[in-house]
Amino acid sequence: MRGASPFLVLLALGARPSPAAAFQYRDVAGKVVWRADSGKSVSQVVVYLMPQGQAAQIPPPPAGHLQVRQKNARFDPPLLVVVKGQAVDFVNDDNMDHNVFSFSAAKKFDLGVYPKGESKAVVFDKEGPVLTFCSVHEWMNGVIYVVPNPLYALTDSRGEFKIPRVPPGKYVLKTWSASPLPVSKQLEVKPATATDDKPLYLEVSMGEAAEPARPYRAPAAAPAPAAELAVLSGRVRAEPFVEGKASAAAGGAYSSRATLYIKKFDYEHLANVVVYAEPAGPAPAPAEAGPVSVAVEMSRGEARARPSFAAVSTGGPLVFENRSPKPVKLYSGGTSPAYFSVDLAPGETKRVSLKAQGLYHVFCPDCAGSGDEMAKVFAAGPYFAEAGAGGDYALKLPPGRYKVTAWHERLPVRTETVDVGAGEKKKLDFVLSVKQIPVTP
Repeated sequence: MRGASPFLVLLALGARPSPAAAFQYRDVAGKVVWRADSGKSVSQVVVYLMPQGQAAQIPPPPAGHLQVRQKNARFDPPLLVVVKGQAVDFVNDDNMDHNVFSFSAAKKFDLGVYPKGESKAVVFDKEGPVLTFCSVHEWMNGVIYVVPNPLYALTDSRGEFKIPRVPPGKYVLKTWSASPLPVSKQLEVKPATATDDKPLYLEVSMGEAAEPARPYRAPAAAPAPAAELAVLSGRVRAEPFVEGKASAAAGGAYSSRATLYIKKFDYEHLANVVVYAEPAGPAPAPAEAGPVSVAVEMSRGEARARPSFAAVSTGGPLVFENRSPKPVKLYSGGTSPAYFSVDLAPGETKRVSLKAQGLYHVFCPDCAGSGDEMAKVFAAGPYFAEAGAGGDYALKLPPGRYKVTAWHERLPVRTETVDVGAGEKKKLDFVLSVKQIPVTP
């Protein structure tokens, strides 16, 4: 190469791709099923590849913005997959004001309230699910799922997917869905050739991924005497937002009145609010709470959970009961903080404990008519209470300092530090509001 021109050097180093290079990329395709023996496919599953080691160069995020449109008071599409670093425009197509906000770990933002025809953009720069809501309409919710690179696909109605032009190398295939369990699977993509360019085909089974739930074991430490307990009580409410405004100027589903006002919440009667306290220092063990039960029942041929929402202390007793005539297998999935499964014969009960704090989404994919989700269970701190219909709560606490948190699924949590003495009665109110989230310009 000594004395060669720069042009010849570039050719020798491969600056111009050889014909063989065109055959290196290979498609990865397959099907996502619930279990290998069930034949039940799963749609709307995000499938993506994570490079391992010295994988070939991964393409950068696509240029341009994606869109989520607000139509008929719904997010369209309800699930959108974006590559880390991409922007999404939230477009208001309705004859009313809308808002988009999220307090997910992967992205916290609030776009404020804006009218028909306007659009606001958000850049998603952290991987994971971002749950979106509208502060004007309580029922509106969607998901933005942020993947690390463009090597992804979304399963269709038959559970099938295809990730095109995957560079050769070793990968971990991962899945995410709002209902079934996530899957992680090792694979290697071989270089395609002129005589072998068939896709790498995979069948991904989601129903075998969860570990059995941990059996419950009563705490060994003795709780504080009842005479020493303090009572912390108060009320939880939501702060009202500016009401959304709908106009009949362009007709449509909301044209029965010239102006329509729609509130987001019944601010005075929030449902499924949990208040829990965590010791800020050493504290006696809490008294064992009575078991919280979730029962699977059959109603007109369809499986239902009673109740559909329950709260339990982390590590505390949670009882699953099968009142149906058939065996059932329950799973946690979606954005649950941990994943478990529970097998129940007809008439059987099992007492388990949840090891991580947070909201568990419980599914029974094999149950007839169970839908996407059977129940929600919130695992709180060691001392907790569900607020009543008026937002009132009461906690019995040993003397000490505590971090007390008010939780609601659709609102950012609020945490306060409080000191209580032996036998003391103290008041602590909470106001939950999306206004805690900085407005995204």
